[in-house]
Amino acid sequence: MAHLQSPHHRLSEVLTLHPAHLVVGNEYDAKEAAMYALKNYWCAKKGCGSCVACIQLKENQHHGVYWAYPDPNYTLDQIDELLEKTLLSLEENEHFFLVLKKTDFLSAACANRMLKILEEPPRGYHFILLAERTDGLLVTIRSRCLITDLKSIAATAVTHPIASLFVSLNFKHPDVLLKLLDEHDLHDRQTLELIDQLLAYWLEKEQTIYRTKDNNEKNSRTASVMVAGLKDALLHPPMPGSSKIFWKNLYLKTQKNYS
Repeated sequence: MAHLQSPHHRLSEVLTLHPAHLVVGNEYDAKEAAMYALKNYWCAKKGCGSCVACIQLKENQHHGVYWAYPDPNYTLDQIDELLEKTLLSLEENEHFFLVLKKTDFLSAACANRMLKILEEPPRGYHFILLAERTDGLLVTIRSRCLITDLKSIAATAVTHPIASLFVSLNFKHPDVLLKLLDEHDLHDRQTLELIDQLLAYWLEKEQTIYRTKDNNEKNSRTASVMVAGLKDALLHPPMPGSSKIFWKNLYLKTQKNYS
């Protein structure tokens, strides 16, 4: 399934960086993308398929992952059972993933029960929601997730004027950025979505350089610098109401690292 290489790779890179991630695609592709990312995280060989961790994941028996699915629909009792999984305090570097299949089958009542935990899950807990369509999910659920659309990701295009600065790498005076920030009043969620798109773009660039055996040192270094910088940005998201400062700092830091 070569057409899924980029989405799988992208999801595995950003999986642990957000409290809630929504993966949109047909049931098989969405599950495969999540499984790929989980194996990449838990397997020491990044998804060898034969180690204990990979086998446990395949058999839905891994200690760090909980899978939920509707039968035939989600119930409030089922959601409460899922939420109980997050009551145990995790160690600082410990992680636990809760994967919900077919979340477009969530009723309004079930979705509303999950809103608070999706916005502020306890430390170390991560939600991965799988759905075939986003229009079956409450807007309030979607707004709390970073979304990976497997149907369109292969042709990722970064078109937002602010994000495009980090694609062209044509860094000029910071006033150019400040003017764009004034023209486009980005809220915190939009900022994270743009950073996510940029990371996808540069990960694809990095993979293309690797696949084509591009020996141009500058191209390789540029992609590596951008990927590292964007990963760090996702690990240190803007504080509420500070998106403009976040973008300015990212611009100056990227300008310095790229020069």
